[in-house]
Amino acid sequence: MTSSTHARAAATPSVTTPSHDEWIHADPKTFQDNFNRKTFEVRHTLSQHPAFKIPALVELAGRMLRNNPRYIHCDTETKLGVGDGGAARENKFLDVVNVMERIENAGAWLILYHAESDPMYREVFDHGLADIKRAIGHDIEDDIMEQEIIIFVTSPNRITHYHIDKNVNFLLQVHGSKKIWVFDRFDREVLTEEEIERNWTVNDKAPPYREHLQNHSTEFHLQPGTGCHIPINAPHWLKNDNNISVSLSVNFTYKDRCLASVHRANYFLRRAGLNPTPPGISPMKDKLKAMVAPPIMSAAHALWKMKGHKSDVHTNKMQ
Repeated sequence: MTSSTHARAAATPSVTTPSHDEWIHADPKTFQDNFNRKTFEVRHTLSQHPAFKIPALVELAGRMLRNNPRYIHCDTETKLGVGDGGAARENKFLDVVNVMERIENAGAWLILYHAESDPMYREVFDHGLADIKRAIGHDIEDDIMEQEIIIFVTSPNRITHYHIDKNVNFLLQVHGSKKIWVFDRFDREVLTEEEIERNWTVNDKAPPYREHLQNHSTEFHLQPGTGCHIPINAPHWLKNDNNISVSLSVNFTYKDRCLASVHRANYFLRRAGLNPTPPGISPMKDKLKAMVAPPIMSAAHALWKMKGHKSDVHTNKMQ
């Protein structure tokens, strides 16, 4: 892999120590200038929190398995590489608790979605989001559609494939260490408009990884107490060090998610042979596309269903 030292140095500003009542902290100017635009480093004080010890997480997985099994993802496919996101498979019928108990040797990647639904983790959710909203420096309540915390428990040396997310994400390293490479969401060499449109419209498979552009990324070596911000649509991939990793993702569906309809309208316009204007250039066109995309999506879904096919097209519900 090509080194991204130049990007790493530029993305690590002076970060002060969090105050006693702050759990998540970054340089205020960096936070406000780059939120949902560029990646940057953050600090946090959650590494000693008892809720993130492995025994507590095993208990959480057990409760979620009983109460909300749809919130658990367990992947033990260890042979996938950085660019194999489209080939990843979820092992739905594994004993997740057993996998977590032997996480050191399981070669697994476990995800616990909506951990805030468990009362023990609600405080982390409320406090973490309050810190982020305060750091942003202006009211964003009207721009938030959904918010949650996700917990990742990963076996040593496990790779998380190259992909993009549809949520604003603050990835906080709690235990162990790992590297993450984050690419610029606006770099169209790395991620084309067509790939963004397809990801939002047809399926959630990862866009293609271009190894020769690896040096376009920003590299963070996450240690307990550190983390980074990942904007919507910013491609990234991770590699765990030779240790068990526990990470916390504080994320929420921010206003850019409302551009989903624009991406989807552009997908169908491009398939019709047109060259649509990307989101953010023409507010009037964006507004029109946002109005027409939902009925087009519904019609496409209904057509596939009528033909007896399983539709890959997303429904109107935001994914």
